[in-house]
Amino acid sequence: MSDPDDLDAQLIARFEREHTHVPAEPFAAATLREIRRRQQRASRLRTGLRVAALLVLIVASPWLIAGVEELNVALDASLYWTAHQPVAWVFAAAGVVALAGVRILRSR
Repeated sequence: MSDPDDLDAQLIARFEREHTHVPAEPFAAATLREIRRRQQRASRLRTGLRVAALLVLIVASPWLIAGVEELNVALDASLYWTAHQPVAWVFAAAGVVALAGVRILRSR
């Protein structure tokens, strides 16, 4: 019997020798054109979506800026309240300890 490695090498050599290019067939050419067309369409769609998202951000920027200002006011008020309430820090520390305890118990 022949060595299987030698047969594999012969098969690979024959495949490389006989299939160096795709033969000119109408089906293969049409399929490649369709693939290129779909890739171009997808690329255009992605570009269009990026432009649309940018335009939405530009149009919505006044509301986004106002929202950020409101968020800053609320955050500043909450930080002021917690800075002047020692009890809040005790509850925050207790929450952190409880969360750590739950994670330790779950990991076991």
